[in-house]
Amino acid sequence: GLSPLGEAVAARAPVVGLDVDRPRRAAFDALGLEAPPRQRAALEQGARRAEKLAALGTLAAGLAHELNNPIGIICSRIEVMLLEAESTELPEAIRSDLQVLHRNARRVARIAQGLLSFSRQSPGTQGVVQLNDVVRETLLLAERQMTRTGISLTVEAAAALPPVRGDGSALEQVLLNLMTNAGTAVE
Repeated sequence: GLSPLGEAVAARAPVVGLDVDRPRRAAFDALGLEAPPRQRAALEQGARRAEKLAALGTLAAGLAHELNNPIGIICSRIEVMLLEAESTELPEAIRSDLQVLHRNARRVARIAQGLLSFSRQSPGTQGVVQLNDVVRETLLLAERQMTRTGISLTVEAAAALPPVRGDGSALEQVLLNLMTNAGTAVE
């Protein structure tokens, strides 16, 4: 027989459990047809990829959550040490080291927070989004990996971009995908 798209298909039981391409599958199911083998393989591969990405998101969220508490304690303790250093005769080299530690601990905290927000399922809600913030948050996630592979990033963001209406999480994901694809293409 023919599929709704004019493709030759065998009349067999519908494909069960694959919701990756629901509208097309529904058309095959409604006619009591099975997807062609090539399309079925692509649907199954897409479903496996989606499962892996979901597991990776869960892992990233768990890791970020586990990092948040210790890094918060580290940041707080360094802040206390810096405050105490103002009233004591602490050598400048130690004070400078504490400032470097504090700056990098805050960076780790921002990265962990970025992982948490990125790994959360976006409800698809529209809101006011600052594009420069989206770029900065995404760079925190991707910059280190890209520089590790020899890719140099240069960001030229307009200082006074007006806010836009959109889904910030989805925009971060799109930007991260673009950066990842560009990095893969350059390698």
